[in-house]
Amino acid sequence: GTKQQQAVTTDVLFNMQTRRMEDFLYLARASHRPLVEPRFTVAVRDWVWFEAGGGQNSNNAMAQASDLVKGTLGVVDEPLSTYFDIGRAGEAVGMPLVPLHDVPRHLMLLVRFVGKGLPPCSDATTSSGVDAFGSMWTNEMEVCLHATSTSLDDFLQAVGSARGSVGVLYLPTKFLESRLPGWRLSTERFGVRGGLAWKKAVVEEAGAYVESVYRGEHYVGVHWRRGDRGLRVEMGIHGFADAALSAPERLIDFVEMTMQDNGIGRCFLATNSGNKEELDTVLEALGCEMRPPSSDWRQFTKDAVVEQVILAMSQFIVVPAGVGDPLNVLDTSNLSLHVLERRLIEEASASGDRVTLTDLLHRRERYSLCCGASPVLALWRPRPGETLQVEELVGTSTFVGVAFEVWGAFLGLGREAYITLWRLGHGGQAPTVVFSVPLFLNGRLWVAGLTEGRYTVTATVGHKMPEEGWDAYLSVPPPGSAPPVNFTVA
Repeated sequence: GTKQQQAVTTDVLFNMQTRRMEDFLYLARASHRPLVEPRFTVAVRDWVWFEAGGGQNSNNAMAQASDLVKGTLGVVDEPLSTYFDIGRAGEAVGMPLVPLHDVPRHLMLLVRFVGKGLPPCSDATTSSGVDAFGSMWTNEMEVCLHATSTSLDDFLQAVGSARGSVGVLYLPTKFLESRLPGWRLSTERFGVRGGLAWKKAVVEEAGAYVESVYRGEHYVGVHWRRGDRGLRVEMGIHGFADAALSAPERLIDFVEMTMQDNGIGRCFLATNSGNKEELDTVLEALGCEMRPPSSDWRQFTKDAVVEQVILAMSQFIVVPAGVGDPLNVLDTSNLSLHVLERRLIEEASASGDRVTLTDLLHRRERYSLCCGASPVLALWRPRPGETLQVEELVGTSTFVGVAFEVWGAFLGLGREAYITLWRLGHGGQAPTVVFSVPLFLNGRLWVAGLTEGRYTVTATVGHKMPEEGWDAYLSVPPPGSAPPVNFTVA
């Protein structure tokens, strides 16, 4: 392509797909069928584009979903064996994986999931075919299953009913996690996860880099996660965005303390930061090494996997705090969790121990969560200083008001988030409360009856606004408070 290539390669999409590979391995084993080698299809992101403009004015904050194609360098489509040991994957299934080119393009059965956002289908004995993996696939029979209501047993029964090859279309995300209580923490899942071992050539490439750069010295691995489209507050959006790894000054202080506490003088940085100024600040302050990316963006996904192995080879890892409440390693990024799980599995394999994700949670060995609280409430709109217009609620002519966009999730049991609207006074008068309401979901909040004037909005977690008013709020802000956001209604 002609686009300027990014300086960093860590990509969240690949690691999300790695989680889905677990489902594929388990379902093949549970159905007693050989698995055709799965493929990764990754839209390689241009993180420089996402952070261009800075903070609340960045493309990440301002762009509509339809504009996201501008933030990609292209699509990489590679088989599992490009990055992982296909032999180990076969062991997890209980039989070797089958190369895609060995599979006839005519299936006995196509299992198609339907539901919200998915194309409709009807059970039929004929099909017009499915275009996938560069080929047209036809089938003898087609079965439709609902994406949310179909149980695991129903799926396995449908797959087991065919004597020939079976294709599955639109398998829901987190298919097993939503159907098997305790799946993430189970020994069965970790047995499947053991089948996702990095390919020997990838491990050797990472090892060669570590040897050439550190020459036997210990180093701290640092994953500086700047966020992604799914959690926009992490890239500098205003509101309660206490995102642990998006602020470089917090990262620097935390890593320096970690290195000092562990007696380690060097570090390696893996990041998706597209902000050159902040990246340079971090590198200059910490002296961390970064592995130079390939000259061809088509190799960026493999570069990111090599970085994972380099992190795993470190003596101590600093990982994102995630978005859990309370903070815990189970809610860290998919990249960091895969690295930590891989280390735990390899160590357990050497000792003969049986481990699960619970061991990672309780042991807290050789890793730490940077750098404190994580976002559980954020304000996307209004933006500081913005002028909002009174508008009509879509689909009705009787409700007019001002639209707020809010994000609230990952609250712990019994915790609540509150959004409070204040009207700013004139001539030095203190603001007065218009309303304070609990927030449970993200989306658009409509407020009717606001007149022209100047307002501010605040957000808190676990605390209502103090009855004493604005002065009390400013003097002793409740824990988890967001900085006030001033705006105008015209």
